[in-house]
Amino acid sequence: MDRVIRERVRIVGCEVMEREIMEMLHGVHYPYDLTLLGMKYHGSPARLRDTLQSIIDSSTGYRCILLLYGLCGGVTRRLVARGVPVVFPRVHDCIDLLLGSTRRRREIMSSCSGTYFMSNGWIEKDGTPAEKMADWEGFLDKGEVQAIKDLTYGGYRRGVFIRTGVEESDVLERARASALEMGWQYTETDGDLSLLKRLLCLDWDEENFVILQDRGEGSFGS
Repeated sequence: MDRVIRERVRIVGCEVMEREIMEMLHGVHYPYDLTLLGMKYHGSPARLRDTLQSIIDSSTGYRCILLLYGLCGGVTRRLVARGVPVVFPRVHDCIDLLLGSTRRRREIMSSCSGTYFMSNGWIEKDGTPAEKMADWEGFLDKGEVQAIKDLTYGGYRRGVFIRTGVEESDVLERARASALEMGWQYTETDGDLSLLKRLLCLDWDEENFVILQDRGEGSFGS
């Protein structure tokens, strides 16, 4: 029984990438336990970090723990492995993971620093910028809504939808409509799930992944 347990892999990710994660998991050949955490954690990095550490602390007997998170506001800094290796990608956040690298995101933003990225999961789970503004219009006056729009989205000039092959046609239409409503240029770009695939297929290297071994109180990213 102990041998069977130790063959299992613990996988923890954000629900915003649920479709992409499930697509990539079709290609793995090991037993796993998958936990998808809600969007609510995006607004509270400290809470997310504590939740991830709690999951790590309670995940004994696994072959390894895979965190499908990047730096994400510092949530993977100072995480500590507890007897089971913990692995996560060296990227800034899930946008980089959907694009394949931080370098790719920087290349896209080099042509327009005011780029707002969208994906199927982000729109399904969190809505579009225009939809959020419409929600505010229900109980605030026009001036207050404009102030929120300027504060939250004032620096954006372009909406870029990341196509990963899991997107629904209605989501693409919502993305286009949102960009038009916000007064942004709209474009789409192909995603690259190779980094996500390598993580889930246990194909790691130290250049692209952080691999935490059991170090007692040791940690990464002090």
